[in-house]
Amino acid sequence: MLLRTLAIWLAATLEPLRSPLAWLGLLSLTACVPLIVLVFGEGEASARAWLARSIVVEGLRWLLPL
Repeated sequence: MLLRTLAIWLAATLEPLRSPLAWLGLLSLTACVPLIVLVFGEGEASARAWLARSIVVEGLRWLLPL
């Protein structure tokens, strides 16, 4: 799991070298995930974890169209 997280981080930090607007997306995704989890994640911890994962995955799909 740690290697997968590091691979995602590495891909997210190297992607802006290909696209100038990717920095904006990466920064907004980084800023918005904790806020959205706090607003919509009221309840149990597993719901908050699922919400954080799904937001990050969708953001990376948008940022890194492979």
